[in-house]
Amino acid sequence: MAIIDIPTHYVDSISGNDVYPGTKSAPYRTITKALSASEADGTKVIYVAPGTYDTSIGETFPIYIPEDVNLYGDYDGKGMIGGSSSFYAGPPGTTPKTGPTWIKGGGIVGPYDATLIPKNNSQIAGFKITNPNPKTPEGYSTNGIFVKYGSLMIRNNTITGMPVGYGILIYYNFGVNISSLISGNQLTYNYHGIANYSGSRIYYDKAENNVISRNYIGIFTESGLDLGGGPARSEGNNTISCNSYEDIWIPGVNNDPQILFAKNNYWDHFPPTISFTGNKPGLDIRHISNATGIRYEEGSVTSNHCN
Repeated sequence: MAIIDIPTHYVDSISGNDVYPGTKSAPYRTITKALSASEADGTKVIYVAPGTYDTSIGETFPIYIPEDVNLYGDYDGKGMIGGSSSFYAGPPGTTPKTGPTWIKGGGIVGPYDATLIPKNNSQIAGFKITNPNPKTPEGYSTNGIFVKYGSLMIRNNTITGMPVGYGILIYYNFGVNISSLISGNQLTYNYHGIANYSGSRIYYDKAENNVISRNYIGIFTESGLDLGGGPARSEGNNTISCNSYEDIWIPGVNNDPQILFAKNNYWDHFPPTISFTGNKPGLDIRHISNATGIRYEEGSVTSNHCN
């Protein structure tokens, strides 16, 4: 059987240097450099060792992940453990690095301030992601991952620490009919865990197996987000609980027909508490249109519920 050697770039914020060739034994220091090299030579896989990746080591934000490129960190540990749970923990012969694989920073793009902007068919998996910046001078919120350019995968990350911003902001360009996967992530201590401003679309993004908890608002969605049992075939299994205002907010106007697919999930209450009025601490779902349909069958109360 032939062994396929997939070209890969390696990054290590502690042992690496951006003048190195980016190999397992001589890694780059910054993700920025590895992504630049990938665009130049066509490499599609980048492994990142535990460490902090911010402007102090030369990272430039926002970090754009090129089309078809896969950025991997500590997949099994959701960016928080390192060592044996990471795809790469440092050069051979050195002590495996442990602790968070932390991308920390943000930069202005258009009116927004983002940490990561993945392009079509890219993947980011196994990182702690934080944008520590305040709102932009124009008053726009910060965000961790800005989903704008195409179908992509956001898997097994810990996206946290944006009290004035979005963990994941979905804001596709007009006319884009694509579907992304948001799976296995922890979204905590943000203003919004996930915010979907894409409006009506043909295709739905799939969100499954996530924990969306202890944000101000867990999920803001106009339409196009399948949280379980919808057109994208999400299996659900999301824990949507303990968010300060409400777990899900569905905006709109009265008599605006929408359907929220949210089957097989875990809530603070079951059936979920629902209101048409303003923010209520501990509320599961708030929506404005009395024509909104909510499919929450097969759910249950989470083991660590609030309120």
